[in-house]
Order: sequence, then C-alpha cells, then structure tokens
Amino acid sequence: MRPLTSADLDRPWRLDFHQPRGVVPLGLTVIEDIAAGSRTAAAALGVDGGLVARLVGCHVYLGPAADGIPADGHRSERGSHPLIPGGNPAAYAVRFGELWAELCGQLRDELAALDALPLAELDAQGLTRAWRQARGVCSRAWRLHFAVMYPVFAVHEAVLAGLAAEGVGALEASELIGVPDHTIARTDRALAALADLADTEGLASIFLHSPSGQLLHRLQTEPRAAQWLARFAEFDTAYGQRSAAVGDLDSPSWHESPSIPLGLVRAALVAGPSAPRPTRPAGVATSLGTRLDAEAVARVKQWLTLAGQAPAAWWNEEHNVLIDLRAHLPLRAVALAAGRLLELPAADDALYLHESELLDLLAGRADATALLTPIQQRRAFVEAWRERRHDLPGHLGAPGNGGDIVLRQILGTPEARPATDGHVDAIGPRPGQPPQSRLPDLEGMGVSSGVARGRARVLASAADIGQLQRGEVLVCEATSPSWTPAFDRIAAAVCDAGGMLTHAAIVSREYGLPCVCAVLDATALIHTGDLLLVDGDLGVVRVLERGMP
Repeated sequence: MRPLTSADLDRPWRLDFHQPRGVVPLGLTVIEDIAAGSRTAAAALGVDGGLVARLVGCHVYLGPAADGIPADGHRSERGSHPLIPGGNPAAYAVRFGELWAELCGQLRDELAALDALPLAELDAQGLTRAWRQARGVCSRAWRLHFAVMYPVFAVHEAVLAGLAAEGVGALEASELIGVPDHTIARTDRALAALADLADTEGLASIFLHSPSGQLLHRLQTEPRAAQWLARFAEFDTAYGQRSAAVGDLDSPSWHESPSIPLGLVRAALVAGPSAPRPTRPAGVATSLGTRLDAEAVARVKQWLTLAGQAPAAWWNEEHNVLIDLRAHLPLRAVALAAGRLLELPAADDALYLHESELLDLLAGRADATALLTPIQQRRAFVEAWRERRHDLPGHLGAPGNGGDIVLRQILGTPEARPATDGHVDAIGPRPGQPPQSRLPDLEGMGVSSGVARGRARVLASAADIGQLQRGEVLVCEATSPSWTPAFDRIAAAVCDAGGMLTHAAIVSREYGLPCVCAVLDATALIHTGDLLLVDGDLGVVRVLERGMP
C-alpha cells in the first residue's frame, strides 16, 4: 500500500466505493489482504490478473495488477474462459454449490472461534496471539473470496456470451437469470418484520421521537416492548455480526452498535408499508418464443440452467455476510481490546496505529505516550479527507478496466453505451424551459431495465436512508447491503460506480427498479430535489427540472 502517484497513471484506477469513509491506518491491513487475495487467486488460476490498491488521502483506488485478461476474455471457443478451472464452465458450475458450502462451513467455524475469545481477560501476549490469529483468518477469507469470485464471474460471462449468440442482450439475460433467495434479502425481510411488529405493539412513537442514542434504553424501559426486544435479540443472534462497510475497521458491527439496525427499523416505520414486489419475468418460452425458434429457446434454457448452478448475482450478495462485512470484525475487536489494555485515551485510538506499532506496543517495544500525538494527527488527517470524498474523481489514469473481471463487473466502466435515441428522448425538454436550457444527459451503464421519474435524493451514506421519501430516486456513489432496506421505497437508483454484478444492479433487478450505474459524477451534478428521468435500458439519466435550492 502506498499513495497513488503520477507514475501509476498508465493503468486505470477506480475509486473503491466499498469504503466510502476511507480507511484508518490499522485498516490498511485489510486492504492489503483484499488486494493480495485477488492476486493469489489469479495466480492459482494460472492467469495474469488481480488487483493492486493505492491511496489518495485515506481513500482507496483499485487498479489491475497487470494487463490481465482483455475484455473479450480470450475465449478460444464458445463459452470457454481462462478464469474457469479447466476452461469448462459446466464442469465448474455443477460442483459450485457443494464447494461453496464446504468453504463456508470452514470459515464460519474459524470466525466463531475468534468471536468466542475472552479478549477482555487476555494480557498483551494473548492479544498479540489473537491479532495474528484474526489476521490469518481475514487473509484466508479474502483468498477464498477471490478464488470463488473469479471463476463464478467467468461462468457468468460465459453464460452471457452464449445468450448473446442467441440474440439475448446482457441486461435481458441478467433479468432472466434472476437471483435465488439470499441472506441479505432475509435480513431485509427480518428488519421489515421488526418494523411491522413495532407498529402492531404500539411502539412506533418511541422509534419516531427518541434520539438514536437513547432508543434502545427507551425500549428497555417500556413494558410493552418486551416481546419486541425478544424478537430483536433473535435478529441480533442471526444477523448482528456484520458491519456497514466492507473491511472497514472503523465501522462497528450491528451487534456492537444496535443503534444501526434500530435506525433501519425507524427508517422503515417512517417510509410506511412496503410496496408490493413486481412479478418475475415471464418464462423463457413466453418472453423469447416470439423471436426465437424452438431450438434457440432450448439453448437459452441450457445457458440459464448453467447460470442457476453457479449463480453469480446470488453469490455476490450471499458472500457479503461471511466475508466482506464480517471477516474483519475480529480484528476490530482485538484492536479495541488492545486500546483498553494499553490505556489509550480512547479504545478506538488503536485504529489509528499501524499494525507494526500496535504489535510493538503489545510487545513492550514502544511507549504509548510517544504515539499519542501521531494518533491525533492521523485522526485529523482521516477526518479531513472524509470531507473531501465528494471531490474525488471516480476514475483516474488510463481508460477501461485493464481487463480485470472484478473491475469490470463490480466497479464498472461506462463503456459501450447505447445511443441515446430511445426512451429518454421521448420526454422532451424540462417543463417551462426552452430545449437549449436542459443539462446534457448523464450517461452510464444500464444495469436494470425500465424507465422511471422521481425527485432525486442524493445521499452519501446508508446511515442517511431514513431521509428517503417513497417514490424518490436514490442517487449515491454506490450501494452495499446496508442500503438494501431503501429499495422498497424508491422509484429508481443512480450510482457513480458499479457494474452488472454490483449490489445496486442486483437488488434493483430483484425489486424491478430501473438502475443506472457507472455515471461517475452523478452525485456531483444531481441535486436533491431535481426531477429525474432514469432510463435503465439505455443507461441514461436526464435532469428534467432543477429542484428548489
């Protein structure tokens, strides 16, 4: 890890939306594990590839480690892909479910063992061992992450190539493939059920009128809340070990900070009852039979079966609760325990140490008082750069994605956009203004089909989703699983970053909402209150009318 310099700009760099608040010094260990895990996986598959990370202030940019696999994947024959073991997508896909279940079981056991450590009772030597154990598990988790991500995404791209040969475009194909139920969706439903129970039990006024920091205490002192609190405890046991941001040591788990899920329940109560979900796309024979013959429909079904055996969109949601939002939490727990043992002014001061400094303090090789000033300087540095996040460009350096499949499918590149002569131009100029006064269309990547109008709500963090009004268009840098409860109240989503397999794309398709990603500067050019037209088929966003300042 090092700062991004002009010497790096011969390759493409994308601002990593997974850490919207940047990283604290101790969190650099996790970013190193993420990047190293991708390179290890690429090497194990025998291909050039993987990611490297650079810093601008405290913010992470990701780029390809090498020239990598070109955008066409060097497919030597129909459906083959160098990132698939053996080059045979069907052979990999058929054993994917069993393989993932085995890997999940091992990692869950390791994380559970770390959660069970009596950190408050450990001395400095014990905390050193706990840190090394937690670091080892985190590193293995990210190696596992990419060892699965690269081939399962490659299977997905092989499926898309096969479907494209039958005349089925990537957007239509993604919607036909669908997404099986996953833990993120079950968490969302459990939060909605908690909101419904709070309303039924007459607790809504407590949620709506209590300060966030006092909400749990108010519920605990309310006799009517006993049943609700019991259900909330069950929710915490099932879903509490996750944070709000990927690999962010400065982000507490829901278990550590119950105000986070309580805030989501509050937001659901403010928004009111959930809107009904749209029906799934029609069957292949019905939707495609009008333009494809029976043999082509049969081939399409075979490709969709293959996609269902190794469901990339499902995996990209499901793995979050085990790796992205989970694997770093033991590191945070050990660091906070170390901060208390070392009697730092605040336990989370330990997060502003580098790993070598933390280990030196625990080993008695350094004096904590000598690091107090650097800790405060680093806090100020991180806070200053968090304020500058909005000014950072989404893309730096060379165009494209360097051929890396993760950069292509997750961070996204706004390339190969359709011509803007379709749905969006049928609307005409903004009401009451001459045609020449309207802003240029914002172009990105259409990742979920449909056209919708709505007032923009520009948000910087999932913590702000309580501000969303039903029928608004969510405009943000990108979404993560923490944003999922917002999708049942919005009309569409617009993101600075993201590709076809990013969270916003997957959830928008599940909810039947138009979504445009990889706009790069949507959050800078769109203002809360602007009337937007979002065309998810064309990947175009139009500002129809500026909102009141």
